Amino acid sequence: MTTPYKHPGASGTPSEEEIEAYYHSALKREKRKRILIFSLLIALALGAMFFSNLAALIPKFREKFSPTGSQLARQAPSKIAGEERDRLMASARMALDENRPTAALSPLLILLEKDPTCPEAHDLAGNAYLMRNDLSNAQAHYKRAIELKADDLEAYKKLGEIHLLTGDIESAQKAAQVLQENPRTQKDGLLLASEVYLAKKNLPDAIRTAQAAVDMSSGSKPHAKSIVYLAQLHLKNGNRTKAFEMIAGIPPGSMDADLMIRLAKFYQHSGDEAKAKNLLDQAVDRYPQNPEVRYTYGQFLSSRKAFSEAVVHFLEALRLEPDTPIIAYDLGQALLFAGKLDEAKRVIDGLLSKEPKNLLALQLKSQHEQMSGDRTAAIITLKQVIELAPDSPRPHLLLASLYWQEGLLFLAQQSALKTLALDANAHTAHLILGDVLFKRGQIEAAKDHLEAL
Repeated sequence: MTTPYKHPGASGTPSEEEIEAYYHSALKREKRKRILIFSLLIALALGAMFFSNLAALIPKFREKFSPTGSQLARQAPSKIAGEERDRLMASARMALDENRPTAALSPLLILLEKDPTCPEAHDLAGNAYLMRNDLSNAQAHYKRAIELKADDLEAYKKLGEIHLLTGDIESAQKAAQVLQENPRTQKDGLLLASEVYLAKKNLPDAIRTAQAAVDMSSGSKPHAKSIVYLAQLHLKNGNRTKAFEMIAGIPPGSMDADLMIRLAKFYQHSGDEAKAKNLLDQAVDRYPQNPEVRYTYGQFLSSRKAFSEAVVHFLEALRLEPDTPIIAYDLGQALLFAGKLDEAKRVIDGLLSKEPKNLLALQLKSQHEQMSGDRTAAIITLKQVIELAPDSPRPHLLLASLYWQEGLLFLAQQSALKTLALDANAHTAHLILGDVLFKRGQIEAAKDHLEAL
């Protein structure tokens, strides 16, 4: 605490002792001032000596601690022999071809530990993480691949896909432009540009650019996949005749697992569930160890409310890819709707033990608590979800519904209003508000919300 300043002497006139003490103190202050100035001059002199060589030091510092691009090429050779690198890369490629991303990551991480400057290994690691729906790690590896190899167009393509998935439309558009500028990847750039148009709800331009990509296609497999994508766009545009004409041109013997999945989804979206199921049956028979085939079949069965059958395929997909959260989430949901609450809880607890703030797992937890009759716990969990995703209307709507069921009308009203602020077309929110206002005797206000239905 600072001592308040006092004037010397009780009467306001300083004594001789106080005057002497004052000058003695002033002398000490002057000495300290001179020492400080001298120290500062020394520091400046040393600084001048240091900064005189700084221009030469900075590049060396960057080369040692922040290696990128051409600097990496001048570093010491990697700690792995060419033969071992080839073996690890071959093992990873084989696993990826078999749709086993976790198995592919094992050799890739060994390789990257010994040679972190291998762009091809970063590309493959990005592919593996992308297949596991781990967008964050996939993005990190693709970005690193581009740092190491500026013209890594495959990495640009995958980054564009990730930008689309995460809603970063502007970055996806930039990636599409980079791809279109190179003749080797112009077709991929057009397809990515088409997806960008689709994300912007510009269906005519999405069809136009996809058609340009199909016209450029060479090779049966990529050509067929582009055709399925374009057919889906025509289907979305209401032109079923054109869509089915395009699908009819795909040779049946040229289908790999990915193409069979794409075709099955096309038929499902067209309303021909029998053909979709037939294709998925064939895919399971032909590729029983393919986790994406199993996962897609599980999704298809869940959409038909065949939850117990879906569980079988989700379990198999999770056995093949044990660390894939999206598979575990869909498995947990299928178990809930199949009435297997204890098994669902084990899946949910497993997800949350690995990632306590996993939004999908928390939503599953809330569903489980509601189905178990514990609405209070479900409300607490939904509040956690809202903290993590405050701009998502669905958790607010679910919370409004739970408050309404509990008779907490004021809280139900607040949550329903928040839902409508985020999504004006949330009809259930209007229904809840109409009921709450009616119970409060606000008949005209209740009618406004009920008429909105």
